[in-house]
Amino acid sequence: MSCKEGEFHIKPSLASTIYSDLYGSNIPSLRSWKDTYIGFYTPIEPPEKKQHQTTPQRLRMITVTGKGHATSSGGSNNGDCITSFIDKGSVESYRYYLCRRTIFEMLSDRGYNVPDSELTRTVAEFRSNFGEKPDLESLRVCISLCSEPYKKVLVIFFGTDEIRKATIQHIYGQIMKKENLHRLILIVQSKMNSFARKELANCPLKVDIFHIDDLLVNITKHVLQPKHEILNAEEQKMLLLKYKLEDKQLPYMLETDAIARYYALEKGQVVKITYKDGIVGSLETYRCVV
Repeated sequence: MSCKEGEFHIKPSLASTIYSDLYGSNIPSLRSWKDTYIGFYTPIEPPEKKQHQTTPQRLRMITVTGKGHATSSGGSNNGDCITSFIDKGSVESYRYYLCRRTIFEMLSDRGYNVPDSELTRTVAEFRSNFGEKPDLESLRVCISLCSEPYKKVLVIFFGTDEIRKATIQHIYGQIMKKENLHRLILIVQSKMNSFARKELANCPLKVDIFHIDDLLVNITKHVLQPKHEILNAEEQKMLLLKYKLEDKQLPYMLETDAIARYYALEKGQVVKITYKDGIVGSLETYRCVV
């Protein structure tokens, strides 16, 4: 990506901090900073006018995307003001949009048949379909596994009220009418009391519980996150034979680990983790879920 004279880049990790300092907490999602750089541009002027270069009127903020497009604020006819990137819709709808997008990405990584339209949906399209205050039932997701279409997962969103035993029983009454369900994913925003958890323990389906805050960003897409690949039974067998090991001799990954929960890994499964480094190239390691 080329840079104009007088322009410099700040790492994407600092971009949200800059936005927060300038405009408060109403900033775009952290994901949007993946390929974005922020730079400050000061017009080059004759030496006698240097004392004016640092005035607010002479300082512009440039946003340069990974594709090389730029917009600036300050002056006239300089493109869109950077404030146009600030989301002006409701915080509630934006949180649901981010969470639902991460859910579809997670289900796709788990091998479910997720439509491409759901993975590319914009926040504007989301609000057009669900509004500024989405109805929680309309946000539900029910899709099938690619390898076994008769197996389906149902994603249910809960509100901010405490989740009680009666709430879970009400959900049971709804899901028992659905056929071929093999997994239930609950997205919560409040505390679930002990009676509700005991009720869930008796559920005949596999149940995953995520807090909405944990799904606002897809952790697997972080630039520092190594690549994770789940080995199938044959690959796992070949690995153990190659190194003459047993499962218990491999490094561990807890079943409660964030990555294990993302991929719905179960005890005994083995994950290949690839770390990429500019100096040593790449490093492969394996972990067994316990």
